Amino acid sequence: MGIIFLWIIPLRKSFLLKNATYPEGKLEHIEFQGHLRILEKGYPIRDVEVASNVVNVDSLEDLRFVREKMLDDPFFMHIYKLREC
Repeated sequence: MGIIFLWIIPLRKSFLLKNATYPEGKLEHIEFQGHLRILEKGYPIRDVEVASNVVNVDSLEDLRFVREKMLDDPFFMHIYKLREC
């Protein structure tokens, strides 16, 4: 089973239409992520801190910890059961 994650980047419609006309940049070609085109064109991206219990997974130990915690997450278990069907 793959990993599901959500990444929300709100954009104004006018900017989205303008950004769609730009060709794919070098960074976006290497790793397809829409925000890389925005950065390559010199536009800033602002991060906003939110209250969350998100854990970065940077090591095998982190991965084991997250997998264990996911088993207690009702949303994850609901999605996992749907994918087993």
